[in-house]
Amino acid sequence: MDNKNRDKEPISTSNSISNSNSVSNSVSGSNSVQAQQDVQDVRLALREALETMEFAAFELIMKRLLYRSGYVSVQMSGRSYKRGRTPRGGLDLSARSNTELSSSLVIAQVKQYRRVVSRRFVDELRGAMLRLGAGQGLLLSMSRFSQVAHDAARASAVAPIALIEGEYILDLLFAYRVGVVICDGKWRLDDNYLANLKHLDCLQKRFMSTYSMTSHETSSSNREER
Repeated sequence: MDNKNRDKEPISTSNSISNSNSVSNSVSGSNSVQAQQDVQDVRLALREALETMEFAAFELIMKRLLYRSGYVSVQMSGRSYKRGRTPRGGLDLSARSNTELSSSLVIAQVKQYRRVVSRRFVDELRGAMLRLGAGQGLLLSMSRFSQVAHDAARASAVAPIALIEGEYILDLLFAYRVGVVICDGKWRLDDNYLANLKHLDCLQKRFMSTYSMTSHETSSSNREER
């Protein structure tokens, strides 16, 4: 693990990062009502941005969050849309969780949903974990998980899955400065980063479109040769 990640701890399955009040308290030691309201306004703006941006951009933010929280070798699976099967079957991101003594594979699904996330995705992710030999699974969603999904996630110690929901994701984004920055003692959206994500998303869509066209042309050429 490189030096800048050595002292970081990957996202905890216990959701131990405290709520938004502790985030507001950390800004210049301020505990004023106005400071807390300012934080809440930025949280609302960030949530709206996350829920309405293209899925590929949302996935890039989750990728950076995993990296900032201490995971290494974070890779995307290649899915560009919030609906549809993942090319690698059951995962959107993969990473490594390293300690001084061991290294394990971690896989994740990300859900840019506003509706409740069902148990089906827990079962799907657990199947991918068992198939790939992953040591941990993460399900990240801007909405909440059903109680049945929570029960299913806790049901197996063999393939542990952490469910990370909307408000906790916002806590993590603030804690690791992903999508937000502190300017003159106040939190605000990281407009430059978010705008750059839109540019990267356009490039990714162009690449996927070109790849799809090339694959179709290659397939047609092969049929003609046969």
